Amino acid sequence: MDTKKYEALVTAIHAGSFTKAANELGYTQSGMTHMMSKLEAEIGFSLFKRGHYGVALTKEGQEILPDILSLLEAKQKLQSHINQVKNYSEKSLSIGCYPSISMQWLPLIMQQYKAEFPDVDVKINLDGVEGNFRALEEEKVDLIFASYEFAEQIDWIDLRKDPLLAILPLNDTTAAMDRFPIEQFNGADFLMPYLGFDKDINRVFQLKNAQPNIRPIRLDDPAIIAMVEHGWGISILSELIMKDRTNKVRALPLEPFCSRRLGIALKKNIEHSELVRRFIDCSKKTVAWFYAQP
Repeated sequence: MDTKKYEALVTAIHAGSFTKAANELGYTQSGMTHMMSKLEAEIGFSLFKRGHYGVALTKEGQEILPDILSLLEAKQKLQSHINQVKNYSEKSLSIGCYPSISMQWLPLIMQQYKAEFPDVDVKINLDGVEGNFRALEEEKVDLIFASYEFAEQIDWIDLRKDPLLAILPLNDTTAAMDRFPIEQFNGADFLMPYLGFDKDINRVFQLKNAQPNIRPIRLDDPAIIAMVEHGWGISILSELIMKDRTNKVRALPLEPFCSRRLGIALKKNIEHSELVRRFIDCSKKTVAWFYAQP
């Protein structure tokens, strides 16, 4: 069943006009109007009230809207299930991941997972927050490792709180400190990591209304560490990122304590394959083992 006309109807109602809906969907205004007129002809009664304010549903349109929404949701579930069956039959698994997780957790997880499923082709996409969540929304990956971001269409599995650390030069005047007060970021030259890590960092600044002098550049983790080492500014990175990297800079816990929630995000309302479920179980056990080591 072709549901494009119903999808266009819902878009038009949300947008409040055919013109806005046409722009959003990539149709011409006349094409959008023709599609809705054709839908009304097929159904047999008017769906829209048109006026200077835009468009709204008629009483009859309002009565069938819940059924239209159920139809579209059922179509999405069906397509998701088809995608999952295809992935399972092809014995493939697609994962989105941060570089820090790919360096510390993922090799151990993959070692355990491949021992159980040696024939599964695991594809790994390294990206930042926005790229990973977009890939998940578009079903280009089965799951992502990420820092928690609320989204209605996402199921979340917590794995670990990852403490956030102030990254300082070794010769910094705070050498006697064992913690770094968030207030001391005020006015300091600050190097902001890229790949979406700025969202976690901005939440830290908001706790104490800290206003650092953020340099107009975005750097990856190794570049941040090198820049701090050579006095270009200070930064915030996580404990996981800084593992085995503290010999050239100082990494102090923040005061008050701050962390990011690392875990696995999956698209909601999808029947996940056995390959995905077993990968999640393997990830939970491996991360727990990782932090149990002395």
